Amino acid sequence: MDDHLLIDVHQLNPETFRLGLSGDWSIDSSGVWTACLANLLPGKQTKIIINLSGVKYLDSTGLGQQVRLKGMVLELAFSEMTPGIRKVFLATSLHSVPFAEFANDEKAIRYLQALRSSPDATIDVESQIDAAYAFQKAGDHESALQVFFALDRRKLKLSPNLQSGIWAAMALSMEKCGYDNFRFWQRKAKRILEQNSK
Repeated sequence: MDDHLLIDVHQLNPETFRLGLSGDWSIDSSGVWTACLANLLPGKQTKIIINLSGVKYLDSTGLGQQVRLKGMVLELAFSEMTPGIRKVFLATSLHSVPFAEFANDEKAIRYLQALRSSPDATIDVESQIDAAYAFQKAGDHESALQVFFALDRRKLKLSPNLQSGIWAAMALSMEKCGYDNFRFWQRKAKRILEQNSK
């Protein structure tokens, strides 16, 4: 690989940054990534969008850097992920990390702007749920699903009623998007309520 990683940084507001990446995100570019973060000084209130539309190659070093960054900031969202890069994500365990991926920067920004932090510097769950419902209400079911899946991967201990409501909403968006397995989430939503009523 000989396309060096280029990072275009835009500060959208005091706590939100958009990083537009192009080239190869690999072990050879780890110095570029480290220098970028040193200049940003991300903190626990920072929200970052990484636009991956220009990334041609991603290796385990790039994946590892994403996981480390996720632990340093309030939230990390991806936009414009190419099919090839998405395959790399799905081929690893990274798809189980609670990232949200959006079709474009505008949707990622809407999501991040809706998030609030809790006193322990983590995402306020209600604001994440509200963001998912806002996408759903606007008819953007793909974006709603991204937020619901990121929320589900956080493995939070929610009340049965709240968890059931989230899974039912996921099922609705999956059905609207034409995914066959929406009934699985409908059954999960029903089952948790039945178990709680015993």
